[in-house]
Amino acid sequence: MLTFRSSSLLFIITLIGCFFLIYYHELTLWLLTIPVICFKLLIIWGSANIQSNFYLKALNKADTNKKEIAITFDDGPHAAFTPKILNVLANEAATATFFVIGKNIKGNEELLKKISSAGHIIGGHSFSHGFMIDFKSKKGFLNEITQTNDLIQKTIEKRP
Repeated sequence: MLTFRSSSLLFIITLIGCFFLIYYHELTLWLLTIPVICFKLLIIWGSANIQSNFYLKALNKADTNKKEIAITFDDGPHAAFTPKILNVLANEAATATFFVIGKNIKGNEELLKKISSAGHIIGGHSFSHGFMIDFKSKKGFLNEITQTNDLIQKTIEKRP
């Protein structure tokens, strides 16, 4: 299976092979751009396609015959928008999953508690949600999730 780890190993082996070709056959250093570009494109593909399980195993579908949908909201809690969403969900007697960003919890702890007490599921959506988060290592990405999960647990006394 094509994973970040196996791709990184293949990339290193390919670079070593290119260095030998460059040294023993007096080829140009530009030869190194081919594996670098291919590896970068692979990283972009793996980051853009969560169902590829490139970094971690991802659950992205359910085995069910029921006619139902999952409603999710990302990047909260947000002081202006989250209460409006909660009102609509309450009016429709619907539940949803809120994937929150750790840095957004500070100052919105009561809102996070309101989400939980209304019966919605809360999950972590990284701590910083920085622009380059998809390019973090597995350890760095897991640290983002762990940090957020710990803050959620501290706030609502439930582990996401």
